Amino acid sequence: APDLPGNAGSIASGPFTMTGAASATLDLLRERGRETAHLCGLSDGAPVALHMYLIEPSRVASLILSGSPPPTGHPFLMMIPRIILAALPLDTLLNLLFKDIPSTYEELVEAMKGDMRRVGKQGLSTMLKEAGSIRLREHLRQINVSTLVLCGSKDGRGERQAAQELAASIPHAELQIIPEAGHIWNLERPELFTQILMDFVQKVEVTA
Repeated sequence: APDLPGNAGSIASGPFTMTGAASATLDLLRERGRETAHLCGLSDGAPVALHMYLIEPSRVASLILSGSPPPTGHPFLMMIPRIILAALPLDTLLNLLFKDIPSTYEELVEAMKGDMRRVGKQGLSTMLKEAGSIRLREHLRQINVSTLVLCGSKDGRGERQAAQELAASIPHAELQIIPEAGHIWNLERPELFTQILMDFVQKVEVTA
């Protein structure tokens, strides 16, 4: 899980953009000597993974997209969370975001909160603005790798609609809605998340 530009330990390489994050992660694959990779993108990481495919499709073995924003962004819709972000104290927002994470992961949650405090309100607002400016809809049918689209049943309406659209538009996509799970369900239900990912990747490897 690399630090994307504008995030955590890579704040100095920001500001965050989808294409910039995709290019930086492709560079990381080259540095690690990886010809291909199964890409798992969570939340804003999902369009980053899609951008990686569009830039260098030969390097992508499969796509796993969880809690993605809509493939064609809605700037005015994203204004609402940006207004909320501006109005509320950052710690209040972070407590709301992570409220469903089991106490077992308290140390990890505190580390993630620390990363987001370093990004700050301005950096988080920039990421929300980027999510509102995505223009991927016309490219989805070009995707020619196995794709797993995931979304928690308790995630936001926009994310649930985005999951339906991604699964319907990407030729080799399957959709799984996870019961009683929210936006960051990889931490709410980590064992199930890991099992679903491993089963999918193993199936892709067997049929490759």
